[in-house]
Amino acid sequence: MLKITDTNRTRGPTQKCSVNLFTNQYSILEVINMSWNYADMSKAAKAAGGPEKYADMLVQSGRQEMYPWLVVATLASGVVTHFAPKAVAYVKEKWVSKEDAKEAREAIINGINQYDQETSDDTSSDE
Repeated sequence: MLKITDTNRTRGPTQKCSVNLFTNQYSILEVINMSWNYADMSKAAKAAGGPEKYADMLVQSGRQEMYPWLVVATLASGVVTHFAPKAVAYVKEKWVSKEDAKEAREAIINGINQYDQETSDDTSSDE
């Protein structure tokens, strides 16, 4: 909606006044220089049966353009909903806690030390 606010009515055509166009601030000259095809839009609104019906038609066409994106979003959310719990369960299954890792490290070190002792005992008895 175009709302032109000019509190000082004595301004000349080259001076700027505040224009609020869809919450953006433009000067009146910027608004005038915008390339709006108002005549074509008026003809289209008349052919649609009035501005209200024209606006409804534009909204409906926007909705129809969004249907494919809604289908994609719905399918994507379904896939994520289906596979996310499985992925979390897989990661939790494969996850090794710090305590388990420490126990495994100690077991490996003890196994190596025990093997070294057994092999050193065998080599010393062969001599």
